[in-house]
Amino acid sequence: MKTRTALLTTLLALATLTACGGDNSGDSSADPAACKTALQKQMDETVPSGEEAGRLDACEGLSDKQIEEIAGEIATEALEGSLGDLESSIDAGLEELEELEELETTAP
Repeated sequence: MKTRTALLTTLLALATLTACGGDNSGDSSADPAACKTALQKQMDETVPSGEEAGRLDACEGLSDKQIEEIAGEIATEALEGSLGDLESSIDAGLEELEELEELETTAP
């Protein structure tokens, strides 16, 4: 839960940064894949520490809309991964519970 909250906080900070200046026209020579890689790295580093994220050189030339879309992709992937981890934990807990119930019913 903390990770999701921190991730969303970081994305809100990023959205604020993109809203504060920057060229919205987008540059056809800018590399969205490089921006996504840099944003992912930045989020991996800033989310656990609570540091504030900043605008990245790798995203220079992309419009605010493009950066927001990339950040949204990263957030979606992170949340899907988090939900998958939660689902796995629940499944493991249910399996342990079933084993305990089985032991109780077979014990003399």
